[in-house]
Amino acid sequence: MISRADILKLEALRQEAPPSEAKGLYDPLITLLTKKRSNKLSPVVKTALKMKPDRILDIGCGYGALAIFFAMHGMSVTGIDLKPDGLEACARLAETLGIQGVSMTQMDACAISPSGFDMAISTDFYEHLPYASQPEHLRSVWKALKPGGTYIVRAPHRANLRQQNREEHIGLPSFTALQRQASDAGFSVRFGIAHTALVSPVNYHIPLEQWFESRKWSDLSIYKGLQKCGLANVLAYLEK
Repeated sequence: MISRADILKLEALRQEAPPSEAKGLYDPLITLLTKKRSNKLSPVVKTALKMKPDRILDIGCGYGALAIFFAMHGMSVTGIDLKPDGLEACARLAETLGIQGVSMTQMDACAISPSGFDMAISTDFYEHLPYASQPEHLRSVWKALKPGGTYIVRAPHRANLRQQNREEHIGLPSFTALQRQASDAGFSVRFGIAHTALVSPVNYHIPLEQWFESRKWSDLSIYKGLQKCGLANVLAYLEK
C-alpha cells in the first residue's frame, strides 16, 4: 500500500535530485503513484496492473520510473538500457526506499540474455531503434518471454509530426510495419488506443492508417486525422 508518507518522501528527494533525475525518474513516478493521467505511461500501467505479471522486463527503461512503480506493487522488474546514468539513479532510489525486486542491467535490447518473463514493456523506446534492428529486437524479446507472455510497445507513430524532427527518432513505427515485424517474429498482435488502455479485438488501426495514407494528403492532414482517431501513437500488445 502506497501511503501519503511515501509520496512526501519522494517529493523531498526530488528537490535534492539533479534536474535530469527529477524529470526522468521522480516526476513520472510521482505522477503514477498519485494516479494522475500520463498519456505515455497510463495505458501500459493499467494493463500491467490488471494482468499482474510476476516478472516484468522494462526495455529502454531510462531512469526506471516504471520499474520502481511496479516493484512497489509487488512485481519483480528487470530494467535494461544502454545508458548507465539512469540505471544507477534507479538502483539508488530503490535502495533508499528499501524496495525489493528491482534489477538494473546495462544491456543491448537486441541481445537480451535473461528469460522467463511474463511481460515485457517499452515506452517511447522502439522509435530509437534503427528500422533494420527492429526485427532482431522483436526476436530477442520473444525468446525472453514465457509462453503466453506479452510485450507491450508504446511509441509515437511515424506520422506524428511532433516526433519526426527529433534526431534520435530513427525508427518511428507504423501499425502496418509493426504488425508485419511482430508476426514474423512469432507474435500475435492486438492494438490499443494510446491514450487509454482500450484494446481492440479487431485491428481496424491498419485499414484506417492505410486509408489516410491513400488520400495523398499533406503530412499535417494525415497526422491530424490519426490524432482524431487516437492513433497518433502506436500501442501494441504482442502475445507469444
